[in-house]
Amino acid sequence: IRGIKTKNLKILAVRGPLTKKILEKEGLNVPNIFGDPALFLPKLYTPKKILLLNDKIGILPHISNYKYYKNKNLNLEKYYLINPTDKFTNVLDYIFSCKYIIS
Repeated sequence: IRGIKTKNLKILAVRGPLTKKILEKEGLNVPNIFGDPALFLPKLYTPKKILLLNDKIGILPHISNYKYYKNKNLNLEKYYLINPTDKFTNVLDYIFSCKYIIS
């Protein structure tokens, strides 16, 4: 978030007070409206079940750790590595389809 290049953002809500504080330090106007945007997700998208992932443990690393896990020899019969930069609907489908998620 630091070093935002544009000041032309219309921010309607943020996840919490810490995000508000960080954005305000960057000179942005942030309302006192907080919430987790994932709560709106069921109204926007219904995940699809991928049967091949039914018994897999999904590993969803932070973007900064994805290459680390990608270079590991994961047991692909047991695990499925989810790329956090993939299309958001794909990521949701993978999460929804796996038996367990490690994040």
